[in-house]
Amino acid sequence: MKIKHFGAAFVIAGLTSVNTSCSGGDQPQQPAQEDSVAVSPEDEPAEEVDASFNYKKESVERKFKTITSTITVDFATEGNEQLVNAINEYINKELGGRYKSDLKDVKEMLNFYANVYLDELKHDWEEGASCAREKRVLFNNETNNFISYTSFFYSYSGGAHGTSGEDGATFRKSDGKQLNWDMFNVNNNEFKQLIKEGVKAYFEENSKEKIKNDDALKELLLNVEDVNNIPLPTSAPYFSNKGLVIHYGQYEIACYAMGEPEVVIPFATAKKFIKEPGFLY
Repeated sequence: MKIKHFGAAFVIAGLTSVNTSCSGGDQPQQPAQEDSVAVSPEDEPAEEVDASFNYKKESVERKFKTITSTITVDFATEGNEQLVNAINEYINKELGGRYKSDLKDVKEMLNFYANVYLDELKHDWEEGASCAREKRVLFNNETNNFISYTSFFYSYSGGAHGTSGEDGATFRKSDGKQLNWDMFNVNNNEFKQLIKEGVKAYFEENSKEKIKNDDALKELLLNVEDVNNIPLPTSAPYFSNKGLVIHYGQYEIACYAMGEPEVVIPFATAKKFIKEPGFLY
């Protein structure tokens, strides 16, 4: 996969959508992991801290005949109490938000969700058909100011293809507060143009064809009337090691074949738009 840099303003990181065969014996393709992208010195985040924050990876798998449910999480174990609680509450929410017992009992929580996923897959399952659900909520990045996580899911229960998705979350170390769109000044032309040009570059990379004008870009978008005012995604923004990630889910602004458009704005540029202290300054 090629990653394009467009001046000092933004980077495009294309995600490959999952396309799963409907035959009963096929194994589901895993959701794509993030690419590693080098940033210029002025765009680098603060150096990583020596270390009060720690996490522990936990996994569980449940099987019933040709049905499989798998969960992997990086559970926060040490650090600012507010931060640890916020991250583990986020993990619970990402898994479904239905576990009401002690979040510190990680194995019990994972067993609970693995069984829930398995039962849901059984509901419309036909004997011999291959069905799978996977969820991964993983540590992504750490700086002096924040901790970031990325959440992946994959589900296949029959049909032409499975569904998959990715989003992320960033938490301020001082108090565990999660980054959200209200913390950014997004109602200005400069920010909107970054999104427009980023989405355009994603489509060009995905299709291997140059988009000549706004009308050609609009044809590739779903439910977008104005290419100069592409709506924000439903998922929250987050900081990866590349910068501010703006990630759209399947069908959110593009058809399934075009995958999940993603725009990455390097730290130095993103800093101009953030209003909330403690994340980048």
